[in-house]
Amino acid sequence: MKLFWTILKILLALFMIYAGVQHFLKPSFYISFVPYFLPFKMVVIYLSGAVEIVLGVLLLLPKYATW
Repeated sequence: MKLFWTILKILLALFMIYAGVQHFLKPSFYISFVPYFLPFKMVVIYLSGAVEIVLGVLLLLPKYATW
């Protein structure tokens, strides 16, 4: 059962890293997801992409994966 959760954790981490990279490659796709009342929409997209990449990498590190 532990193997199942390890594989699932790795898949989630890879998906998060991929999605985070996509924020930088295709930011126009994510414009519609940013609420209208937030200023600096592109900054929000880039910051959320960076956070996604960092969290995905942290999921791959055993010490931080339990967060």
